[in-house]
Amino acid sequence: MTDERRTQILATGFAALEKALAIDPDYLEALTYVNLLHREQARAFADAGDRDGYDREMQAADETVRKALEARQKRQAGERPPGP
Repeated sequence: MTDERRTQILATGFAALEKALAIDPDYLEALTYVNLLHREQARAFADAGDRDGYDREMQAADETVRKALEARQKRQAGERPPGP
């Protein structure tokens, strides 16, 4: 896969997930996929030798994991139903 195609796929994924999270910021499954996309973006930066980009995306991934854990705790506590 070319770098350009990889970038397009990531951008499409992020855009779709941003829409889902705009509707429900605690949508656990969307948060999980955002985390994975940030990690894939970090890998792309690492492949290009961009350490700052890598660090930035890994930090974003870690923040998304934190949000996902909070959303899961809310779901388990019964504060919201599962799903979108």
